[in-house]
Amino acid sequence: QMRLLRRRFNPISVAQLAQILDAKEPMPPRACVVTFDDGWFDNHAFALPILQLHSIPAMVFIATDYIGTDTCFWQERIARRLFNAWRAGKHSQQLAALGLVIANSADESEALIDVRRLIATMKGATPEELRDWINSTIGMLDATAGPAAETGDDRFMSWNQARAISASGLLAIGSHARTHRPLTSLSAAQLRDELRQSRRTI
Repeated sequence: QMRLLRRRFNPISVAQLAQILDAKEPMPPRACVVTFDDGWFDNHAFALPILQLHSIPAMVFIATDYIGTDTCFWQERIARRLFNAWRAGKHSQQLAALGLVIANSADESEALIDVRRLIATMKGATPEELRDWINSTIGMLDATAGPAAETGDDRFMSWNQARAISASGLLAIGSHARTHRPLTSLSAAQLRDELRQSRRTI
C-alpha cells in the first residue's frame, strides 16, 4: 500500500496540510495524508519501518489513557470472544440471544463482518446499556464455553515507542483524546477535559 502511495500519489504531512489550508494555498496534485488512530503497538513495530522505507510522513493519533497500559478496548475483547465462540460451532443459541446471527454457510471473513456489525451497533448504546451488554456477553460465553483464550495482539504502544515515533522526524504524535469515548456524547466540560488533558500528556 505504501509503495503504491509513493508511486501514484503525493504524501504530505498533517503539518504541511495545515499550512496549506491556513495559507489558502492550492493543494498539491494527488496529495494524500496517512494517519493512524488509537496508538496500537504495531504502529511502531510495523508501520514506522515501512513508512521510513518509502519516506512517507504520517500522523499517529493516540488515546493517551491507553498508552503504556495493558488495557484493551472493549470492542476488541468482545469481538474476539464472539468470533471464537462462533468458530467453536457450539453456541449459536447463545450468540443469537446476544444479537449475533451468522448464517450457517458463512466463512470466517463473513462471520467477522457480522461480529463487527454487532459491535458497531452497540457503540450507539448508552454507557449503562453497553456495560450491561458487555457483562452479560462475557458472563454467557464464560458460562457456556469457559473463559476465552487470549489470542491475537491488541496491545497499545509504550510511551518509549511513542517517543521513538516522534523522534523519527517522519511521523508525528497527535491527540486522539484521552479515553476513546465518543466525543459527541460528552458534555462541554468533559470534552474540554478529554482534549486538554490528552494534549498536556503528549
